[in-house]
Amino acid sequence: MPSGKTKFYPSWMEKLDNSGKTLGSWCKRDTSNEFARYCTVCMKSISCCNSGAYQLISQADGQKHKENMKYMHDNSQKRLFGSAP
Repeated sequence: MPSGKTKFYPSWMEKLDNSGKTLGSWCKRDTSNEFARYCTVCMKSISCCNSGAYQLISQADGQKHKENMKYMHDNSQKRLFGSAP
């Protein structure tokens, strides 16, 4: 009997979130759950078993994710151009 869970497709990692970043740029395989992915920005597991790629895109739309992305971008710019933190 099928489990009813959405299968993960590697092609999802090439999809763009609503900020224009590829899902694969911040989303990695979650080793603890075959139906989940891991957000490297928020450091949390995201279940994809019900909504598939939409759940990953929804993660990127969250306020915490957006704030963390901004923080990461701001700090990487400071390191690139030698500004003090």
